[in-house]
Amino acid sequence: MGELLDTTVATSEVPLVLASVAHQARLASTGRSDELASVRLPGRSGGWLRLDASLMEDGERVAVVISPAREPEVADLIAQVYGLTAREREVTRLTMQGLSTREMAATLHVTAYTVQDHLKSIFDKVDVRSRRELVAQLFLQQCAPRLMDRTPVGVDGWFATEA
Repeated sequence: MGELLDTTVATSEVPLVLASVAHQARLASTGRSDELASVRLPGRSGGWLRLDASLMEDGERVAVVISPAREPEVADLIAQVYGLTAREREVTRLTMQGLSTREMAATLHVTAYTVQDHLKSIFDKVDVRSRRELVAQLFLQQCAPRLMDRTPVGVDGWFATEA
């Protein structure tokens, strides 16, 4: 609980993010919402957390599980924060894997010029000028906090391909 960034702690017994995810679990259990009762948010000491909530069998209480967010979940979230389109997120993922423009074009079934256009748009949105800067920027946001805590990035980490 101490890892949750919440400015409502002084005015409420329960952090707002916990109350929100619990409320979403109640809505989902009654069929009033199709949204999952799950949220990802940055932790107080770096890294990202995942909160998942579900209604317990008694139908009254809600269980909220707080766990570290997996790197693939966070990578997509970070890309969305920058306002990247779905295709730009794909190009970013392939860039993080070290693919060349030609390899990306073949993978995405587009021309190399289209890949370059996507990269230019990505660079503008992330405020970088090269692939190296893009990788460094995303690495610093995702992995550097873990290095400071000496928390290892798992084998299925952000730079690996999702199965």
